[in-house]
Amino acid sequence: MPNRRGNLGAARRGRGVPWTLVRIGGTRVTIDPSWLIIFAFVTFTSATAVLPARLVRESFEFGMPVMSGRIELWLAAVVSSVLFFGSLLVHEAAHALVAIRSGIPVRRIRLMIFGGVAEIAHEPTRAGQEFAITVVGPLASAALGGLFLAAAANFAEATLPSMTARWLGEMNLFLAAFNLLPGFPLDGGRLLRSAVWGATGNLRRATRIASAGGVILGFAMMALGAVQFVTVNAMASAMWLVVLGWHLASAARASDREMVVRERLRGLAVRDVVRRHVVAVPADGSAAEFMARGLAADPEGVYPVLSERRAVVGLVASADVRATAPAKRVAVQLGELTHELRDEHTLRLDDRLDRALALVMETGQRQVLVLEEGRLAGRIDVDLLRQILRARAAGPDGNEA
Repeated sequence: MPNRRGNLGAARRGRGVPWTLVRIGGTRVTIDPSWLIIFAFVTFTSATAVLPARLVRESFEFGMPVMSGRIELWLAAVVSSVLFFGSLLVHEAAHALVAIRSGIPVRRIRLMIFGGVAEIAHEPTRAGQEFAITVVGPLASAALGGLFLAAAANFAEATLPSMTARWLGEMNLFLAAFNLLPGFPLDGGRLLRSAVWGATGNLRRATRIASAGGVILGFAMMALGAVQFVTVNAMASAMWLVVLGWHLASAARASDREMVVRERLRGLAVRDVVRRHVVAVPADGSAAEFMARGLAADPEGVYPVLSERRAVVGLVASADVRATAPAKRVAVQLGELTHELRDEHTLRLDDRLDRALALVMETGQRQVLVLEEGRLAGRIDVDLLRQILRARAAGPDGNEA
């Protein structure tokens, strides 16, 4: 039976569905639709500002005119953008490779408007492990920077290939340096956290310090953007600094709050709290039967769809069933309305419970399914997580600790 493709959670939140670019050893490399914005921005500024300015500068520097038409400039800009974001993928792939070798699964590598991220299944359990996973990213960027600069030296001076390679080299070195700034969630913030964690043995304190660094850096970037706008009148770069600074400060505060939540869930596995009762529907059942069971009454309802062998084949949303024409509901099988359920959006009984929290936040669903060998084993829902967090936040007398 045909499946509707796509991330149901992302679609329900009004976000674009990530595109899978490639799979590397079982790890998906995805691109958010929002990435097109930054790709277009980098390409446009390269073609209209960066490369033309470099052409003029190198014409004076080498005492020779550098001729280039508009088409050549745009082609060079597109190539440089592709290679730059390819460099970001290498940076994130380095994180992912060391994480996997350290025994931490990687759910996916994701490119988005604010850069890239390697989404690991859970946080490192030791300071040294976090240091090793983190430091390879900036090292990879620095190595790429050196390679691009070496390539630039082998091209004829004052040409588009040499300028493009030099720009890529400089940008990768800048990326390495920027990521080493000591503020969470930048690589430098994680390195700072691993150092404090290793020295004190206190992960909570280390996270608080690294997150504070991220907030300070974020506000500093926003202030720099405001000053740049007033003194230089560079609107595009000033706005980007403000937006990036706001994102950094917000992510740092969120990381600190998330650490508090993770601490409260520490020591719990999915099997310890899983709810075994799950309302599911058969793939060969009809939309009419779905309506007769009253499952469409919940406008936000999402239900697992089971095959004849009780294996989970996907999810069906009550909104999709209600949208089916009443005259066709008897003939339309639920399998035809099924959305894909990706393996990385499910849990196993032996998973840590904080992974359930991460999946609820990522998918936007009110519950996460627990599977064992493809079969339904239970569910973890938002209400259950809230109950556990409240109980663990309370002191022995039942009051908030």
